[in-house]
Amino acid sequence: MEGTKTIIYNQAKSNQKKELSFRSSLLDYFPNPQLYEETYYLPDNLASKTLAPLEIAKRIQKNSELSLQKKGKCIRELIQLPKEVKVITSTSQITVDFTIINGSTIKYIEFHESQHSKLSVSRASNVYTINDEVIKVPRYIQRLLRDIWRLEYIPNYTIVWHDWFDSNQNIDIFKSDTKEFALPNRFKISDLL
Repeated sequence: MEGTKTIIYNQAKSNQKKELSFRSSLLDYFPNPQLYEETYYLPDNLASKTLAPLEIAKRIQKNSELSLQKKGKCIRELIQLPKEVKVITSTSQITVDFTIINGSTIKYIEFHESQHSKLSVSRASNVYTINDEVIKVPRYIQRLLRDIWRLEYIPNYTIVWHDWFDSNQNIDIFKSDTKEFALPNRFKISDLL
């Protein structure tokens, strides 16, 4: 890494204390990184990528970390969706918390706080048919589908859960092929792939 220019894109807000702490650790990890507090847009070719809600519902059914209530709630919503859905129609509709450009390597990191596992926010949000028609779903389903989509389609992508980070700040996430850093016996998005 010595001599390689590093750029970090992140737009954490001042009230996102845990994400700011993670950002601080990234800034300390790289020698003389440049921080851009703006969005780094994903490649346009990702917008057409789809997910199969019924397959996700089957994986949720088998998941041992989600409560029966959360499983039931998610499965009821997922089985009502078409065979294939898009989570976005344009890459301007989705972001990743951190994009790190180190030389010619681009690393994407999503820093997950508790709302990603609570599956509780019900306000109406959008997913799309393969023909880009809007489908209204609860926010927790949109968030879940977007989390799965990111993990499945974004190259060099990692999830870091806030509680794992709080317990493991000295572990080098850049020297590992792990796709998701989470505490044992906790819900993980990667278990749904």
